[in-house]
Amino acid sequence: MQKKLSYLIVAGVALLSIVFAPDTGATRLYLEQDTVFITSGVGTEFDLELRVDADVQDLKLFVAELNFDPGKLDTVAITEGDFWDGSGGMTVFGYYLQNNDSLLRLENLVMGAGISADGPGLLATIRLKVIDTGAVNLSFHNYSLKDVLGNPIVAETAGTIVLINYPPLPFNLLLPQSVDTISRFPGEIFQCDWRPSSSVYVGESVKYQLKLSSTNDFLPWSTVTLDDLVDTTGVVAVDDILSWLGPEPVTIYWKVTAIGQTYLFKRPSTPTPGTFTFELYSLEPGEFDLVFPVDSAVIDTKNHVNVYFDWEDSYSLMPGDVMKYILYVGPADTYPASAVAVDSTVDISGLDIPSDYFPVGQWQSWQVEVINTFDLHKWSTSIGTTIFFVRGDANKDRKTNISDVTFLIEYLYGIPIGPAPVPSLAGDMNCSATVNISDITYLVEYLFGIPTGPEPYCPE
Repeated sequence: MQKKLSYLIVAGVALLSIVFAPDTGATRLYLEQDTVFITSGVGTEFDLELRVDADVQDLKLFVAELNFDPGKLDTVAITEGDFWDGSGGMTVFGYYLQNNDSLLRLENLVMGAGISADGPGLLATIRLKVIDTGAVNLSFHNYSLKDVLGNPIVAETAGTIVLINYPPLPFNLLLPQSVDTISRFPGEIFQCDWRPSSSVYVGESVKYQLKLSSTNDFLPWSTVTLDDLVDTTGVVAVDDILSWLGPEPVTIYWKVTAIGQTYLFKRPSTPTPGTFTFELYSLEPGEFDLVFPVDSAVIDTKNHVNVYFDWEDSYSLMPGDVMKYILYVGPADTYPASAVAVDSTVDISGLDIPSDYFPVGQWQSWQVEVINTFDLHKWSTSIGTTIFFVRGDANKDRKTNISDVTFLIEYLYGIPIGPAPVPSLAGDMNCSATVNISDITYLVEYLFGIPTGPEPYCPE
């Protein structure tokens, strides 16, 4: 048989669970190669030889019908063998395509009384052309061998498997399975396992590509790929898929591709894809407390155009975790009240708030809530209280004028006595820590004195 450099033929190898007739010494009618390996794809031509072995004696006639897939192979030429050469008789040789060209029938008869031949020998050469890739099983549909007396010769038959640009052998995903849930902390690893594949081509090794995705169509932005794996295990870092994860379990899709390293033919795993459930063992943010303003702080807004609310940093044991803080300020310590400020992008532990945002003369409670990447929450360990005032603004209208003088007179001497300034420091014009007649005098001199007195003000 002529061999081409464009394909490789190896005899005597049984693949794909095709069981060929064992060599029991019985008469055999067979195609010479039980397996043909082709790596050059569509357009490749190759020969198969139809033969009988030495146990065939006094052969006068043969008919052989072979099944094949006309979608993958096409017949190019069928030529008569030399089995009856030298017998002195004339032969009648023919071949036909039947059953929608999926059955090839070959037949031959040597003419002349008493003329026959003994095996082994070549009955015919079949030249085929590849028109598609894959596996083709050329099997015997029927046959007839008759000796010189017209008696049938019983024989075992053996066909051929043709493997065209054939990928590594089928293999299955093992673990995790669709019913499995993997639970891990950030920073940890987990593994995926599958059965081994192998190449049908002699000497070719196989490597694997593992893909995991948050979507079943494995879009690039949602896929993690591990290439050039030589074992049937892929180790995956939880941090590599962290962006897909949240507080609830998620479905992960995964698949493996076996790749022959010589011819680069590929075989996807079964199933494709597999699935499993992944849940993150996430940790709550760490404890933290308030720093400033200190609890029960009394703040003169003349000294603070802005008030910086400061708190300790929370912490996380999870890599890549980002803390987001919400500052709650309100007249009561029942939260959530109104969110004064929310920072949702920057990991900070303090906010500068304009002091005129807050009412004066009214106690305010404040607390901070931290939320991590995994939507886990924690409150500061304490609740702070503070009150804002303007020194000189005794009646809490954010103005310093004659009405504040009247307010203080009514408070100190009115009948009945008027309400006290809240906080009392709002009416303490001269910073004596006591509200009395000297504060009224101080305020009158500030408003109407000649010369005008100093503004009510106490540096902190």
